[in-house]
Amino acid sequence: CHLDDDAFESDLPSILATARAEGVGRFVNIGYDPESWERSIALSQRFPNIDYALGMHPNSAELWSETTANKLESL
Repeated sequence: CHLDDDAFESDLPSILATARAEGVGRFVNIGYDPESWERSIALSQRFPNIDYALGMHPNSAELWSETTANKLESL
């Protein structure tokens, strides 16, 4: 999922509670470019039931470099 999207910022705890009430116990937030990697990691630190997966979406391929690859590997 993309719970780091601005659309969820104001009521994310409520959204997570509603999902939990419906039987959703865990979430995987996708970090699809360097900026979203940091947001995904921050979410997982804030909410114990959110994990993350990091990578590079093809739409962001122009951001790929050796530096970016090293950063992703270190995260």
